[in-house]
Amino acid sequence: MLNALTISLSGMRSTQTMLDVTANNLANSDTPGFKAGRTMFADQLHSLSRDAVAPTGPVGGRNPDQIGNGTQVAAVQTVFTQGGAELTGRNLDLMINGDAFFQLADQDGGLSYSRVGAFGFDGGFQGTSRLVDLVSGGLVLNTQGEAISPVERLAATPTTDLVMNGNLPPEDIKPLHGNALSSLFGLRAENGSPAIGSTPLASTNLSRGVDAAVNLQVFGTAPDGQPFSGTVNLGAGATVSDLMQGLNQVLIRTTPVVDGTGAPVLDAGGLPLTRDIAFAQASISQGSITITSAMDGQDLSVFLGEQPVPGAPISDQAANTWQHGVATDVFSWNRMRLVPSSVETELPVYTADGTAHTMSGRWFSTGTVTTGTGLATDYQRTWDLVVDDPVGAGNLLNPGSGTLRGLTFDASGALLSSPVGTIDSTWTVGGASTVTLDTSGFTGFQDTGVADATDYTGSPAGLLQGVSITSDGFVQGIYSNGKTVTMSATDHQIGLASFANPSGLLALDQNRFQPSGNSGAAFLVDPGTAGTNTITAGALEGSNVDLSSEFTRLIISQRGFQSNSKAFQTADQILQEANGLIR
Repeated sequence: MLNALTISLSGMRSTQTMLDVTANNLANSDTPGFKAGRTMFADQLHSLSRDAVAPTGPVGGRNPDQIGNGTQVAAVQTVFTQGGAELTGRNLDLMINGDAFFQLADQDGGLSYSRVGAFGFDGGFQGTSRLVDLVSGGLVLNTQGEAISPVERLAATPTTDLVMNGNLPPEDIKPLHGNALSSLFGLRAENGSPAIGSTPLASTNLSRGVDAAVNLQVFGTAPDGQPFSGTVNLGAGATVSDLMQGLNQVLIRTTPVVDGTGAPVLDAGGLPLTRDIAFAQASISQGSITITSAMDGQDLSVFLGEQPVPGAPISDQAANTWQHGVATDVFSWNRMRLVPSSVETELPVYTADGTAHTMSGRWFSTGTVTTGTGLATDYQRTWDLVVDDPVGAGNLLNPGSGTLRGLTFDASGALLSSPVGTIDSTWTVGGASTVTLDTSGFTGFQDTGVADATDYTGSPAGLLQGVSITSDGFVQGIYSNGKTVTMSATDHQIGLASFANPSGLLALDQNRFQPSGNSGAAFLVDPGTAGTNTITAGALEGSNVDLSSEFTRLIISQRGFQSNSKAFQTADQILQEANGLIR
């Protein structure tokens, strides 16, 4: 009878432990990162009342007779299944997708580990703020085992690369020819205002910093298809008016006067009469120069430069190359190139001190015929870029810089050739700048012409305004200059640790664990490696307690305790009856 009492007692004690574990699970069903416990029962040592007998020839064998001595709690295991995501919207609430743990440094210098990434920056120790666990105050460690401090100020960086893209469509005109040709950039004074007739050319954006006499060579094809050429003599101190008058003189052709029969008309001395006829007219408005054909529907071409005119006949392609000029030219006539149309682009540039600058550029078509039929649709499109001098006294492009040539598309609009060039400039505020252009993003489709440039490298200085965490644990700063960048590739990646046997960890308070003799030592893992142990920002891992399972265990615990207590009562009553026999 006494065995029955102790056996029943062991059952009540075990079910009580199970109830305690279940109650703790239910109490932590809303605790972030909580890992549920599981009670494991095992029977106790059995008493052997009769041993087993092996079978013999005439007699069969006999099983042993054993009576159990109750149950015991063999283990209370921690179940490390992944909890669900609880979205918080807070950037520094982090959830691990995987089996790793955050590393926390305790006040005494020891390490503990947590699945709960409720983090924030503290008020600062000796002037340095650190990323901490808001529950325990432990320092969150990076992959180097060090504290993580924010970079409050982002230094200015110069622009080194501009990525250009857009669409440069084919045109239904012969490249470099047109009924009305306009300069790529208007003539402007050093203060940025449009040049007027009295403005010295040496004080405009054409100048290369030299005030000297220039013999401007002008040539091209007149509207009737005949070549023309001429020279405009621009002395030192020449003005915009001198340039315009000289251009209009070149655009005049002397022709004989004929009568109705086509015969030449003679003067009193018997010499043929002649007259000057302008086949085009140059004009200027708001600094922009336009040359218009005097014959409606008839195209002309005009090229300007300081070098000797190439020998005739000269192709449009050769003339285009000629007008790019050389570094020793007094003026950069390439920037005043006369074209039928162009596509504007703005080039943003930051100098090393963080000063923002903008340069203007123009793309124009210099296409060549590929099939030989002469139709406009047969033109394989080639485009050149010319960049204007920056606005402001002392701001200038270095000689030989500011052009990019040979961006070419095939008949389908796909890019064939993507030249890479650099723009070297000097600024009165910010100093020298060298920028590489990447033009691989252009297309040549039948669509609107557009050209954009994106700066991924340069920025002004910025102040920290927010923090974000990437899936691979990098701490990024959101700065007032519009940049979102990783604060440091080595110091600002949150470190994670894993264990061979997570169920062997010892649970501490405040959502923390520490290693035990059977958990194995912590080994570091990089977040996001091979797609494992990634981090989700703006969420916390929820408890993995399954309420339906826990309620079922409550019923099992209750019924188990009731049945064991009933056995205890029955044994007690029988014992009382046995004690009553001796009265």
